[in-house]
Amino acid sequence: MKNLIINTILALPLVLTVACASRPSKAPGPSEMLYPHGTYQHKVNVKIQEPARSVDLRGVIKSAPESLKVVGLSSFNTTVFRIDENLKTGVVEKEFYVDAIRRNEEKFMFFYALLKELLLAPKGQTEFDRQGAHFKISKPDENNIYRTIEITHPQVNLTIEVTSYEF
Repeated sequence: MKNLIINTILALPLVLTVACASRPSKAPGPSEMLYPHGTYQHKVNVKIQEPARSVDLRGVIKSAPESLKVVGLSSFNTTVFRIDENLKTGVVEKEFYVDAIRRNEEKFMFFYALLKELLLAPKGQTEFDRQGAHFKISKPDENNIYRTIEITHPQVNLTIEVTSYEF
């Protein structure tokens, strides 16, 4: 099971051939963001078209005005990776706890780039295209936090469910 998770994580960036830029991103003001600053826990279903396979993962994202932190978790609740970006300077600190991910670091960062696009999206933008992928955000709750995110790329589909959050 662990190898399937690692192989699927590694295959995701391989099929998404668009590289992410390493320049600082300008986040919209807190009142203008689709997802306000806070801590979000989520489940991710990854469906790769060829070779056909699917895997479920979990993660935690913490966004603040000057930083974005992402932690990937295995199905055994162990940390697979940590990414911490200073949004003002563009400096990204990365820790990968699996050798296979370390060997494919540049390709793996594409997944992070998609999450970053989502978290920096302006309020009201619930369907948009970025980095060759189509984003569709739906199912807002009573706090207007969208609970379902679908990211579609010709070779992979991601379904992300926000399971909990706090501001």
